[in-house]
Amino acid sequence: MHRALLCCGLLFVGSALAASGWDVPPPPTGRFVVDQTGTLRADTVTQLEELARSLDASGAGQLGVLVLRTTGGEAPRRFATDVFNAWGIGHAGRDDGVLLFLALDDRKAELVVGTREPLVKQQTDAIMANDIVANMKRKDPDGALLAAARSVLRELGAQAPASEPTEPDQPASALPPRLDPEAERLARYVRREVAFPDLTPRRWVIDLSDSTSASDRAELELISNELYAEGKGRLVFLLLDVNASWPSVNELVDVLAQQLGPTSKLPLAVVAHNASTWEAHLRLPTDRVSGEWEAEQLALASSRLHHRRAQARLVEAGQFAAGALRTGIPPRPMGDVLRAAVSEHATALWSGLLSALAGAAWWVRRWLRVRPRDCETCLQPRERLTEADDDAHLSDGQRSEEQLRSVDYDVWFCGRCNDALVLRYGAWFSRYGDCSSCGFKTMSTSSTTLRAATQYSTGLVRVTETCKHCGKVSTYERVTARLPKPSSSSSSSWSSGSSRSSGSFGGGRSSGGGSSGSW
Repeated sequence: MHRALLCCGLLFVGSALAASGWDVPPPPTGRFVVDQTGTLRADTVTQLEELARSLDASGAGQLGVLVLRTTGGEAPRRFATDVFNAWGIGHAGRDDGVLLFLALDDRKAELVVGTREPLVKQQTDAIMANDIVANMKRKDPDGALLAAARSVLRELGAQAPASEPTEPDQPASALPPRLDPEAERLARYVRREVAFPDLTPRRWVIDLSDSTSASDRAELELISNELYAEGKGRLVFLLLDVNASWPSVNELVDVLAQQLGPTSKLPLAVVAHNASTWEAHLRLPTDRVSGEWEAEQLALASSRLHHRRAQARLVEAGQFAAGALRTGIPPRPMGDVLRAAVSEHATALWSGLLSALAGAAWWVRRWLRVRPRDCETCLQPRERLTEADDDAHLSDGQRSEEQLRSVDYDVWFCGRCNDALVLRYGAWFSRYGDCSSCGFKTMSTSSTTLRAATQYSTGLVRVTETCKHCGKVSTYERVTARLPKPSSSSSSSWSSGSSRSSGSFGGGRSSGGGSSGSW
């Protein structure tokens, strides 16, 4: 019984510790990877550490890796961003960090980048889809993180460390995993030991696995032939059917683009798909992806390729790429532009509207206040007395309100009837309130903190009310709410300071940019 209670208590404490990304301890000095689950192989952790150190040494950025079971119910994006800021991934002032995050039991993945976005959304979406999600669907976290880390280094322009030769007396568990024959065949393209079969401009489909039918190839060839005949560009389809975590489709497309790019002055686009792993990639010339809208459309077209029924998706992607080479990616609809502009400038628009309404309300109030008034008895015009003359017609409490500027009074006097009309105008903003004893707006309030609030307990404040007219004094106490826990946006300075103490990271920050995935 006691043992069961102890186990429950330990589980409760463990879940509480994982309830916030701020509570996850950073890696020791000189390390960049934390695996709380023990899932990753030892050689995988070693390779990830080498990749992270290589990126840090290059000055192009910093890479952190975290694998845990669950976020304890907190949104994975928020949790990962809190981890990023708590660790301080990236160099201070440059905010060039990248965090690879896996929550295995939640089946969630996050790729979080620094505030200055060293990787744009198009790049993080591609890494998330092609490297992380595709490998996690095959239950291969080692392959997912290694492929993603290599892609991060490549996109940031850092050189990955060369593999060191294995010592003869090295244990078998430390040897790098061997590639199967299909993966080794693809790796030869990445290592540039062999070139891709290039039959352009007669053939535009490169099927490395001979997995597509003649009719399907002809449908794709037709799209490319029409584009090339118009002199608008070249469109190549790269098709695979290989169940291997490495090399990735991204890496193969990189090598293919480098091989075919110089062979013609026409711009080149590549549509690639692996039928076994559902990995896919759509590559366009950089001048066709000039803005955020174009990058979003390219990412959307790429995401639609990740599907088992590839032929229809390939045709759709090919038509999108051909259209982008012909006339560019279609511009954003004017309705969306207007909605975005209104949303972007909503604060200024509302501020202007409120200012106009406030000005109109002030003008109307002023006009109603100074407009001529007639005596109700003799029907002759009344005279509005000056501030010096109207005090004779005010009570002591009213004069106190005017002295405190909480209320202003106008006195309209009829000399024929010897009658004074007193009108009250309360100040729009005043630190004085109504006194419960005399009824005049002459009550001031002060407070004294008896017990300060913390994140774990409420506070206590003594409030004292004093009337400046009748002199009444009343005192009471009120409870204040607990302080909120620090968040990724409000505690960036704290995270920067705490991350520097970890030794591995430089104090970078993130506002939550990047990509999310699930499997």
